[in-house]
Amino acid sequence: MFNLRFRGSFGLGLLTTLAFAAFLSSCSSDNGGNGGLVQPGEANLAMHFSVYQLTGTSGKSAPTGLLLWKGTSDGPDADSPQQTANARIPGAEPFRIDWELVDPSTTIRGYQFRATQAPEEGDRRMPRDASDTPYWGDQQSFVCENSTPIEDITSRCPTGGDCPEVLLFGSDKVHSFWAFASTEDGQETPLDQALLQFEIVNAVPTTELVVDGTYPYYNMADGSGGELRATIANGDTIPAGAKVVFKLSGEDPDPVVLKTESLPRVRYQGRYEMDSRSGPTRQLQTNYSSPAASDTIAFTVGPFEYRFYGRAVDRLRAVDPTPVEFSFVAGYAPSLTAIQPTSSDQLLLRKPSDGTWPENTVDYQVTSGVTRYWTGNRFLDTEVSGSEQWQGDLFRIPLKLEGIGDPREPATGGFGAARSFSYEWHCDNDPGNLILDGGRNDDLSSFNDATSAGELLLSGQTGIEVFVPAIFWSNPSIFEPGNCEGVSSLDYCGVGEYLRRRLGQVTLLAQARNTQHFQSFEYFFRVIDEPSQSIITDIGESGLVSAADSTSFPIHLGLDDGGGGVLTWP
Repeated sequence: MFNLRFRGSFGLGLLTTLAFAAFLSSCSSDNGGNGGLVQPGEANLAMHFSVYQLTGTSGKSAPTGLLLWKGTSDGPDADSPQQTANARIPGAEPFRIDWELVDPSTTIRGYQFRATQAPEEGDRRMPRDASDTPYWGDQQSFVCENSTPIEDITSRCPTGGDCPEVLLFGSDKVHSFWAFASTEDGQETPLDQALLQFEIVNAVPTTELVVDGTYPYYNMADGSGGELRATIANGDTIPAGAKVVFKLSGEDPDPVVLKTESLPRVRYQGRYEMDSRSGPTRQLQTNYSSPAASDTIAFTVGPFEYRFYGRAVDRLRAVDPTPVEFSFVAGYAPSLTAIQPTSSDQLLLRKPSDGTWPENTVDYQVTSGVTRYWTGNRFLDTEVSGSEQWQGDLFRIPLKLEGIGDPREPATGGFGAARSFSYEWHCDNDPGNLILDGGRNDDLSSFNDATSAGELLLSGQTGIEVFVPAIFWSNPSIFEPGNCEGVSSLDYCGVGEYLRRRLGQVTLLAQARNTQHFQSFEYFFRVIDEPSQSIITDIGESGLVSAADSTSFPIHLGLDDGGGGVLTWP
């Protein structure tokens, strides 16, 4: 109510009236300011506040609401329902603040209030007239919907500001409200006696990952027109290319006095992290779902190690600080099934005009009359400054690797095959593997795409090459230490050392991978009531790799011993 006292004589003389006013001032209660005393000639304009929650259990607003707190800026009244220093209002519930003078006998011209929470609004008081100028009115009540987040406020507040009458007050700070009264001679309620501080009560929501024999699960086509579906336990391995589905439920445990039970109060968000074998951890995050008692989150998995996190968020956007977590691995590594040459083979290279040695078990190709350029540590097929020109025979040794996908990995997922291979060709005489063979991809970390399904065949120009100078066949000793020095301007010693490092006992290591270069994959995920989302990315370097396997065999140059036998070099 608007408590207004008008001046009048009431049959009293002027001196009597002034004396009575002074008596009232001296007997006023402690209301802050001036040590709690109203000085002679000052009006007692301290405010008394009452705070109500307006939402009933049926979801309808009650005419008066439920009284939560009453008191002054000094604290609650003795009979206030809440005995806290600040009023505590349930989160996202409509509320009303009423105010009146502590001393209702004080004669005033009207009230103003300030509810804005935006610092840039300054001391913006209400009510305001058509020219947006504040005036002293009879309003003694402020109602707030407590519903619209600040980032959405412009849709409800076309005139600017934060429109506190509809603003959703957050639970992250103490909020302030001021109510002022003014006398005809311009006295106003002091700030410290006009202040009501209140808090939004909001406990963080809780989240549960539903594990009930149905969830979580994965499904995918099995390649024969049917569906492969199974539940997942934490730490399991599932096929890459499958869709996994998690179910979240949550609860908002707010200590709300009058709670609207019929409305779901939490939404959900999921995030998953993928540990890549070829780069940094990748993350994908869903949008918040619509409010629901539970929610499913689904996404398609590639050949990664995964961690899934799910959390609930309430209407005030307070999130569960301890999201649920679930870890699993997607994808099974392929197997390497064959390496050629094998450990039972031997390579015995012979002068081309003499055919092949019967002891040789590996078919190879040879081209005579080839020109190569010696740089001091290797042969090149093009001339460079300072290089030496040599003529000779170029032997090309084929290399063949075979692999298969894991049978638990359906071909429909795109990861059920050996799609690329890597190898290292180690000669005992080249322990540091300084000479790179096979198109310079002689490294287990460097993969070559399969040349056909489940197979890598390196032959011809992509095979293992050995260049033998033509003069070697007639005079091999010229390449030996002690004989090679000063023979001519050509570097026989360096070429001889190079040949020895290319030959001898060879170990061939190999691996298979279930992805190939530039293989793309679509990460698909969705939340209930939300449109599906997807991201297409290159996962060629992130595939699962088989255990390394190896073979070991000798490779030599074969020389005629003059009696029909073979001399091997080195």
